[in-house]
Order: sequence, then C-alpha cells, then structure tokens
Amino acid sequence: MKTFTKTQKAYVFDFDDVLVKTSAMIHVKCGTATIKKLSSKEYISYELKQDEYYDFFEFHDPIFIETAAEHIMFNTLVNINNAIQKGTSSSLVFILTARETTVKLAIHLFLTSRGISCIPLEHILIVGDNKELSIADSKKIELENLLNKGYTITFFDDDIRNIKIAESILGIKTRHMEDDDI
Repeated sequence: MKTFTKTQKAYVFDFDDVLVKTSAMIHVKCGTATIKKLSSKEYISYELKQDEYYDFFEFHDPIFIETAAEHIMFNTLVNINNAIQKGTSSSLVFILTARETTVKLAIHLFLTSRGISCIPLEHILIVGDNKELSIADSKKIELENLLNKGYTITFFDDDIRNIKIAESILGIKTRHMEDDDI
C-alpha cells in the first residue's frame, strides 16, 4: 500500500443539499407555536421577524438521514471513493456539516451503506454543536484547521454564505452547489 504525505488533496463536502436531500425542515417558531416550515434552501434567505426563532429539531433526528436521497454531488463522491479504493487517488474526503453530533454516526452509516468507505467517522466534521458562532464562521475554522494540516482543499457547499467565507481563506478552492447543477 502506498503512503501519502500531508500535501494530499482534500475534498470537503457539505452534507445536506450537496450530497443528500432530506425531508427535514427548519421550524420557524414564535413562542411554542410553529408558524412556518422551511427547507434548507428557503432557510438560506429567510429573515426572522421579531420574536421568531429557528428550531432545527428535525436535523437532530437520524431518521431523516436514514431516509435521505442521494443528491447533486453524490456520484462525484462515489467516483472519488472508487479511485481511492483502487489506489489511483491519494485524496482525503471530509464531510463538513451544520448538523449536530447526535447524527454523526447516522451520516457515517448512511455513507457506508452505500459503499462509501473513504470517509472515516473522524472525517465527519460537525459544527452545529457550537452555538457561539455562525455556521459559516464555524465551517471557516474547520477549513482553516484542515489547511493548517497541509491539505489542498476543494470545498463544496450550497450556502453562499459558507462559500464566501471559505473564499476568504487563501488556498481553498470553492464550488457553490445549486439544484440547477444537477
């Protein structure tokens, strides 16, 4: 087996709306009442009104991952996985998601059940547990950590805020994924 240096190429994929599409919705609440349900795509542009807040509880439930459908970049991930398995690629693959730790294992099981073996559990980077920073800022920290390990990074995300903050990091290539990329 070949050994590789830390100058390896690293592909970093967002999970939702890049690799998979789920039926999980973000609930917009006022008090205890849900007043609106948003898809991930709708969430990107929604502006909370006074007294509203987001409830992401469906994104903490593994059932929404277990029932997910493969999406835009899943076939690319399959191709990368196949190249790694054949020994023709030394790339590393990471998942960088706004989800919380409660679903990390479900993400890993979803991927392995579909033959994706190139992503060890520790390469699933969860930023949703950090309530102090925005998702974009949390993803930026994780990307900088990978860059500091010497990886050359290509980052795929559907949220333009995450893409813009990643583009501010010298040495990271980005790809904004949208449904019309299908």
